[in-house]
Amino acid sequence: MAHDRLRRRPVSPGQLATRDRDPIGPVTELEGVGPARARALSRLGVECIRDLLYLMPLGVRSWPEPCRTTDLADRVGHGVRLRGRVVDFRRGRLGGRRSVVRARIRDDHGEATATWFNQPWIAEELVGGKEIELFGSVTASRSGVTLSGPELGTGERPLPSPGTLSPLYPSVEGVGAAGVARLCAEALERYGDRVTDPLPDSALAALDLPDLGTAVQSAHRPRSEGAFEASRRRLALEPLLAVQARLQERRSGRVEGAARATEVSDALDSEILSRFPFSFTPAQREVVADLRRDLARRAPMRRLLQ
Repeated sequence: MAHDRLRRRPVSPGQLATRDRDPIGPVTELEGVGPARARALSRLGVECIRDLLYLMPLGVRSWPEPCRTTDLADRVGHGVRLRGRVVDFRRGRLGGRRSVVRARIRDDHGEATATWFNQPWIAEELVGGKEIELFGSVTASRSGVTLSGPELGTGERPLPSPGTLSPLYPSVEGVGAAGVARLCAEALERYGDRVTDPLPDSALAALDLPDLGTAVQSAHRPRSEGAFEASRRRLALEPLLAVQARLQERRSGRVEGAARATEVSDALDSEILSRFPFSFTPAQREVVADLRRDLARRAPMRRLLQ
């Protein structure tokens, strides 16, 4: 892959159809991304590795302190963090290919349950007596409260420390939010330090925006909520700049000459005007003169008559 500086270059209409040939590579060059997953990512607007760098997360999560099992009943509908030891777990089938894993977790204050749907591999981590951490939403049912589909942390792969900010990514059928997060992290690790900004410092200062490289870093590795919001505003400007670049490119093409120059002689001008059933006012004659000058140029005319 070419290791060019990842400056956000103006995109032409022709380039929009061939973004899979981006110089820093298609998403299929990343580990675990085959044709099927690449098609799924395209539904998020991600066609190449560059798109992962500029993919704006939906928001940020501040990782909380662990709560007690006895607090869960008061936290229904909220995300909580729970630390404890695995008591036991059960696997089940819900019909068809759907599966469920239910586990009991105990801390110093009591027990809680956690439920995972269609994630049978999670059972490999639920060894009796093993200390784990869970983060998920508390839901209520007739059988009590449970952590629904929580993220699981272990000693080998712990959850982020309390107070850490983590970006929240979108998901699409075929690629979950965690998968999108992993791919964005890999893209940032490979190319994040090569991003440069085409906008001058004066323009960024006038708009109170960080440069593009800082915005990309703060979007995927936010240091604060304020830095994350600033990165959101800078990245939101990117598609607008792309539109402006396409418009400017089209204007440049017109200026360089793509039209046939047509000279309208005085005799032809008089003949055309004589066909109108009225006499032209001085202002109308001035407009006609402008039209004659435009027709004599190779640049296509862009004129609105009222």
